[in-house]
Amino acid sequence: MNPGLNADSVLTFRVSLPSARYRDAAQRLQFFERAMGRLRALPGVRAAASINFLPFQGLASGTSVHVGGRRPARPGQESIATIRTVMPGYFAAMGIPILQGRDFDQHDNSLSAPYRFIVNETLARRFLAGEDPLTKTIRADMQRENPYGEIIGVVGDVKEGSVDHAPEPTVYYNEAHMGSGSMVFVLRAHGDPMSLAGPAGSVIRDLDGAQPVADIAPMQTVVSETFARQRFSAVLLIGFSVIAVMLAAIGIYGVLAYSVAERTREIGIRVALGADAARVIAMVAAGGARVVGLGTVAGMAGAFLLTGLLKSMLFGVEPHDVVTFVAVPCVLGLVAMMAAYLPARRASQVAPADALRSD
Repeated sequence: MNPGLNADSVLTFRVSLPSARYRDAAQRLQFFERAMGRLRALPGVRAAASINFLPFQGLASGTSVHVGGRRPARPGQESIATIRTVMPGYFAAMGIPILQGRDFDQHDNSLSAPYRFIVNETLARRFLAGEDPLTKTIRADMQRENPYGEIIGVVGDVKEGSVDHAPEPTVYYNEAHMGSGSMVFVLRAHGDPMSLAGPAGSVIRDLDGAQPVADIAPMQTVVSETFARQRFSAVLLIGFSVIAVMLAAIGIYGVLAYSVAERTREIGIRVALGADAARVIAMVAAGGARVVGLGTVAGMAGAFLLTGLLKSMLFGVEPHDVVTFVAVPCVLGLVAMMAAYLPARRASQVAPADALRSD
C-alpha cells in the first residue's frame, strides 16, 4: 500500500469545468466550494475534498521551489518539487496524516488570502533539514507572479506515479491560489464507496445540469491498477523461481542417483563389511551436501553481482537484502537435501550379493 495513504472506502470522480462557462478563477472556486458543501452533507459521507490530479496518475506538475531568506540556486541546482492543488479537508479524506502544523481551512482558500503552503515530509527533510518548516516561507515557479508564502503544515509522504519510486518533494497549493478547472473529488464513505456514486452525480447535475461527471471509481481500484505491473512482474518471477527450484531438485536427484549407480559395487562391499544403513545414507548425503554447498556459494556470488538489474522491480526491499540472502539459500539447501535423501536411502538398501554382481 502507498505509504501515508488510506484508500479504503474512498470514492473518486473527476469534474472538468468548461472554460466557455467558467471563465475566471472566482467562478470555478465558487462552483467547487458549493459542490463540496453539498457533498459533505450527503448521508454516508465521512469527509470530502478534491485534488487536481490523484496520486499515481503521473500528471502532476514539477517546478523549482525557493526557500525564503536563501540565496538563489545556481542554474541546474534548483530544488525541484511536485505541485498539487487541493481543497481543505483533502488530507483527512485520503487518510494522509498531518505531521506538523495544520490543514488548509476556508480562510486560506480565499482569493484575497495570503499565500500559504503545505509540504510533504520528504520536502521538509530534503530542503529544510534541521530547520522547523513552520518557520519558513517558500515560493514555487508556477505562475506569472509567485509570492512567498508561509508553510502551515507538513504531511506524510505519498508515492507519485508508481509504487516502486521513492516519494518526491511535494508542495500543496489550495484551490484559490492555484485554480484548476478540473478537479478529482474524493469522498470517504462509512461503507461501500460506490453507494455514493449516484448521490454525488446528482449533486453535480443540480449545480450544473450540463456538467458531466467522469472517471467514477473507488480509490482502491486506482491503487490496484497501479500495482498491476508490479504484481504481474512478481507473478512471473515467482513462477520462474518455482520452476528453477524444481529443476534444481530434479538435477540434484539425477546427479546423486547416477553417482549411487556408479558406486553400487563399492556400497555393496561396504554393506558386506558391516556398514549400516545410516552410515551409507550419511556418505551419499555428504557428497550431495558438497555439491549443494559449492552451488550455493557460486549462486550467491552471482546473485550479489546481478541483483542490481532487478532493482526496478523491487518494492520495499533492497537488492542486497540480508534476510533474503540468508533465507533463500536455506530454502534451496533444504530442497536440495530432500532431493538427495531418496538416492541415499535407495543406496542403503542395496543387497551385497546384488551389488557384487553388478557391472
